[in-house]
Amino acid sequence: MKDAAREPRVSELAESYKKYGKRFSTIVISDISTDQFPDALQGIDAVIHSAAPLPGRQNVEGMLASAIDGTLNVVRQAEKAGIKRIVVTSSIVTVYTPAMTFTDQDWYPTTREEALNSSGSDTYRAAKTLAEKELWAFNEAHPHLDITTLNPPYLYGPLAETLTVPAGNYNALSTDLYIYRFLSQDGGFMASAGHADVRDIAHAHVLALTSPPTSTVGRKRILIASPHGFDPKAILDLIAESRPELKTRLTKRTPPSFPHDRTPIDFKRVEEVLGLSKDDFHAVEDTTLDTIDSLLALEKKWVAQGHEINIPSE
Repeated sequence: MKDAAREPRVSELAESYKKYGKRFSTIVISDISTDQFPDALQGIDAVIHSAAPLPGRQNVEGMLASAIDGTLNVVRQAEKAGIKRIVVTSSIVTVYTPAMTFTDQDWYPTTREEALNSSGSDTYRAAKTLAEKELWAFNEAHPHLDITTLNPPYLYGPLAETLTVPAGNYNALSTDLYIYRFLSQDGGFMASAGHADVRDIAHAHVLALTSPPTSTVGRKRILIASPHGFDPKAILDLIAESRPELKTRLTKRTPPSFPHDRTPIDFKRVEEVLGLSKDDFHAVEDTTLDTIDSLLALEKKWVAQGHEINIPSE
C-alpha cells in the first residue's frame, strides 16, 4: 500500500504505520492539482482518492482547485500508470436538490461561477459536485477505467489509532467535532441527521475495489449512509445513561428535530454493488459511544500535554 500526502503529513504517516514495514510506503505530493507522479504509481492495482478540503480550511479558489483539479489529476496520473480501478470519496451533498429525493441521478445545482461567489458549506457542496461531474465526464472519455464514487453524509466514529492530532487542533477531528460538541455545555448541533460510521465507509471503499464492473452494474455512483436513525435528543440521553460521569458536561442547548432521522438511500443498490446489507452497518449507539470514548482518550492526551480543553461551540 502507498499513501500520497504533503509534508509534514508524509513523515507522520510513515511513523504511524512503520509497524507494517515494506507493506506500507508514502509518496510526497506538494500539489495534488498539478504534480506529475505516474512513476510512483507503478505496480499499484487500484487507487482510492479520499482527500477533500472541508469548509473554512482554504479560500474559495483553493478549495475548488483541490476538489476539482485535484480529483482529475489523481485520476489522470492513475490512468497514465495503467491503473483501471479507481474509487473516489464524494459526498451526499452532491445530490442535494430542492426536492431532496436522494437518487444517483440527482445533482446539486451549481456552476463554477456560482461557486466562486459562494461561501462556507455552499462552497463545499459546489466543489464536491463540480469535482464529481468532471470525474464522470473523464470516465465517459476513458471508458476503460472502472470508477466508483461513494457519497456518504456526516462521518462519525473512533479516531484511527495511528492518527496524530496536535493538541488543540479541533479542526483535525473533522465531523467527529459534531459529536464532541455534545460534551460542551454551549455545544451546537449538526445540520442534519444523515450519518454513517467511518468504519463502515472505510469497509465500503475496500469492497468497491473488487465490486462488479461498470459493464455489469452500470455507473457506480453509490449513495451510502447508515440505515439507523440519528436523533440528537436520543443521543444526549444515550450518553447520559451510558456515560453518567459526562452528564454535567452535556450541551444545554435544545436539540433540533430534523425532518428525516436518516438519509433515505437505495440500500438495494448498495448491496448490489458493494455486497453490504443493512445488518452490516454499526448501530448508532455503538458509533456514538465509540466516538465519545475515542475523543475522551484524545482529550486526556491533550490535557497531559498542558492543553486547556475549549471545544468550539459552532
